[in-house]
Amino acid sequence: MAYVKIETSVARNRKFMRAGPAPSWLWLCGLAYCQESLTDGFIPMEAIDYLGVKGARRLAPYLVAAKLWHIVEGGWTIHDYLEHNKPAAEVQRLQRERRKAAAKGGSAGREQDAKQLAEANGEAKNYDSLEQSAKQTLKPATATATEATSATATATKAEAATGRGTSLIAPRRMGAAFEGPRVYVPMKLHRDFLAFRNHPAAETELQEFYLRVSEAFHDGARQREETGSDMFKFWAARYDEQWPPTPVARQSESKLPEWARAALARKAAR
Repeated sequence: MAYVKIETSVARNRKFMRAGPAPSWLWLCGLAYCQESLTDGFIPMEAIDYLGVKGARRLAPYLVAAKLWHIVEGGWTIHDYLEHNKPAAEVQRLQRERRKAAAKGGSAGREQDAKQLAEANGEAKNYDSLEQSAKQTLKPATATATEATSATATATKAEAATGRGTSLIAPRRMGAAFEGPRVYVPMKLHRDFLAFRNHPAAETELQEFYLRVSEAFHDGARQREETGSDMFKFWAARYDEQWPPTPVARQSESKLPEWARAALARKAAR
């Protein structure tokens, strides 16, 4: 069985904050695929629909925009994959050595082989302590069915009391085009922004804009300001600060969202 190694600071990495929760989950599933299939970080186009992530093709551009994936011929590659993972050739060499040692027989040979494979797959090096823990874990359970049911009920009540569920991504964030520590951009508003910018590089331009604003309100000059709960109102104000609407930029005023028409009216009144 293959394993992946992830730094504990990944949740605070700016690239993942820029990509958002759903694309970040796709990145993790892609990493698991590369480790299991020994592809040296390559994800073929035909494999993306089988990584276990719904709408993976729609999410992939966010990883590319955040420079977590790179587009190559026939698919994508994970950024700096081989700097953090062993190449396929080395893993295969260790696997061959394991088979040879197993053929010789003897528990000592199998033990040493398992240690080597564990290191190749990114497991902790203190293999002996892990093995001892595993043996203790495999002891027959003494809890009764009644105790197990009671524990499950207690955990469920705790989740309900704290508002924490088992879902990896909060339901309201599934429709977010961008999500930072304090702010997120609803997909509907993102589409309005794309229509308003109306040029080929608008997607990249907006993602960079979201990231700058998120950083300013999280750990920058505006971190003490309140964002408010209405993200439509918050981002409309930030957009107006960045790109005050002009008659040249607009298409048909009747097709613009209400916040944009209001911004035009304010600009005309100045």
